[in-house]
Amino acid sequence: MFRSFRLYIGFILVIGLSCKNNPTTSTTPTTDTTDTPWTPPIQIPTLSEFDAQFTVIGTEMTIEGRIKTNSSTLFNSVLAANAGVATVILENVPGTLDTDASFAIGRAIRSNGLATVVPAGGFIASGGTDIFLAGVTRTISGPNTTKQAGLIAVHSWEAGYTRGSDLPTSSPLHQPFLTYYSDIGIPDSFYWFAINAATPDTFHVMTTAEISQHGVVTTTTSKVTGW
Repeated sequence: MFRSFRLYIGFILVIGLSCKNNPTTSTTPTTDTTDTPWTPPIQIPTLSEFDAQFTVIGTEMTIEGRIKTNSSTLFNSVLAANAGVATVILENVPGTLDTDASFAIGRAIRSNGLATVVPAGGFIASGGTDIFLAGVTRTISGPNTTKQAGLIAVHSWEAGYTRGSDLPTSSPLHQPFLTYYSDIGIPDSFYWFAINAATPDTFHVMTTAEISQHGVVTTTTSKVTGW
């Protein structure tokens, strides 16, 4: 997973699971698996290391790969060329190299009234999770006969030797994230949960209880047999 964050005061911050190294990809979440959207042990799919690709079939746009600086421009271009798109499917979006870009995609999703879906077998984390949360409706699909339910992961960001989870809540470094979540209608509580759920070099796969508690999904279609 990768995440970089250009803070508004003008320098680059390396955030979360940055381009230093790939994080630990444990096949079990950091919490008990008795209340999760999968049948333990979960299987973390191979994390995409390719730049994000945007493909459209009918009314659905699929994103797969890591977000980078030009990804928001590509997203907007594809969306403009496909006015019928109503749903964004996040297939395997393990993070971002530029948080400004993932925030821009999320804001475009919200302003255009699009739905977001993590499909069965899908995986999102870090900046991918931020994009998913922008959906006007948000669904996690699965499991089905061949794939486990889609997985959503979170963790703390990191800037040099500074971790979001180590900062006081009054730190201005939190504000760009809090502003983004406010813009897309997500409560501050999700941000504080996410940065304390796992260290930057690993991730926490959210349980069903956490998904419900923090309003991550909006539709009952994600409450399928086996959850």
